[in-house]
Amino acid sequence: MSSEPSSLPRAVERGLRGSVLALKAHSPRGHLEPRLWAGLPGQVSDSGADSVHFDPARDEMLDRHTRVEVAVALGNRALEAHPAPVLWLTRSGDTELCPADLDWLSAGDAAWRELGLTPSFALVTRHGWVHHPTARSRTWRRLRR
Repeated sequence: MSSEPSSLPRAVERGLRGSVLALKAHSPRGHLEPRLWAGLPGQVSDSGADSVHFDPARDEMLDRHTRVEVAVALGNRALEAHPAPVLWLTRSGDTELCPADLDWLSAGDAAWRELGLTPSFALVTRHGWVHHPTARSRTWRRLRR
């Protein structure tokens, strides 16, 4: 299933697919703790310089200001490797946005604007991905390499 409202760079689409594959490979079953990433999805080198992440230990304890600060810090690090980084959240479940996802989406939009970037946020699960603000999405029943 795919929606086509707006264009998304092909490298980002491939990277999001690669992120779904990575989640399936590294955590095929059970609960997956949320992790916020910045960079180019699917591009992780041995040095870790291609993307950076943050593990929100107690997500409900973070206020909006703190979330924006975290996203700005990740964005600044990601800008060292990519001129137009993406902010994405990986977690268990489906690709429907929940309140915590919306909190990160809002903080990410504010952070990217503060950094002078076009907002680019995605939610990635084992089943697929959805990108905002383009509204592009992709889900699979059985994704294979």
